[in-house]
Amino acid sequence: MIVVAPDSPVTSWYWSNRVWNALGFGAFLLHPWSRGLAQFYPSELRQIVYYENHGHLYELIDKYLPRVEMRHEIAEAGLQETIRANLYRHRCAAMLEVVQDKLGVK
Repeated sequence: MIVVAPDSPVTSWYWSNRVWNALGFGAFLLHPWSRGLAQFYPSELRQIVYYENHGHLYELIDKYLPRVEMRHEIAEAGLQETIRANLYRHRCAAMLEVVQDKLGVK
């Protein structure tokens, strides 16, 4: 199975928490390029596959649809990275660090 994230709203910093949900369930995810999301899942680590436009998306679907084992490997890498560093507890801890830093609390 291939999960495709929609390409709207269009901004290089947007992504939804559904990314973490999908990857946390072991999905193979095609997602529009997001500079913000790439900080958590860099494309070179092959934990998620980014597309640039609809033409590129269709090419990626054609490429990965017959490559079941490759999709499973990428999905597993995304799952493991999500468990390692991108659960809600990780995001909440990071948010608390920012707030504490801004307030000067340690």
